[in-house]
Amino acid sequence: MENLEEKLKDANETAFSRLGSSKALYALTNGEMEAAPITNAVAADSALTYDICRQWAGELTDPLGSAVEKIATTAGDRHQAINDNITEPADSTIKTTLTQMTRPPARAGGLFGWTLVREERLGQVTGFFVGNADPRAASQFRSYRAEVSTEADQLAEAIVTQYNDTDSQQEAVNRAANDIIEAAYDEYVTTLQSLGIEPKNVC
Repeated sequence: MENLEEKLKDANETAFSRLGSSKALYALTNGEMEAAPITNAVAADSALTYDICRQWAGELTDPLGSAVEKIATTAGDRHQAINDNITEPADSTIKTTLTQMTRPPARAGGLFGWTLVREERLGQVTGFFVGNADPRAASQFRSYRAEVSTEADQLAEAIVTQYNDTDSQQEAVNRAANDIIEAAYDEYVTTLQSLGIEPKNVC
């Protein structure tokens, strides 16, 4: 299996260029470009990650199961550190798409795609706090992004180990990852349009 991250980013070049733009942060907070809504959005992403990984970890065999369990623990800790009042992940296209994944290769791919999306979002969050002259918050979210990047590497390694035997497994992984990236991009476009913002121009 060729480098999964590179393959996905090449196939979704437009989506990633926009999900990694300042407009993505605007969409994520429904136009509230302030510290509290931004940190709450990260807490909500962490709550969703914890909820999904906690459900899936025991149903996936190692090494993937162990990787997912570690992600659940880290996401739970991150959620508590930022805002543990967000206890129930909000309904979203991403949440719906993830919860509909039932087969192990699809779950592996879906979680990997979601991890890449989270990494892009945290890059924008870090940039916001750098621009807001808040080095403490910037350092905090930069470290979170580094953690998520490591999670992506660990997931990719586990996926290659477990789902490299057949073309059908690889296709299931790729399809699910693409579905999550598409779901994130659809949310981005829909939210910006509802706010009267043109989503196609990259900031």
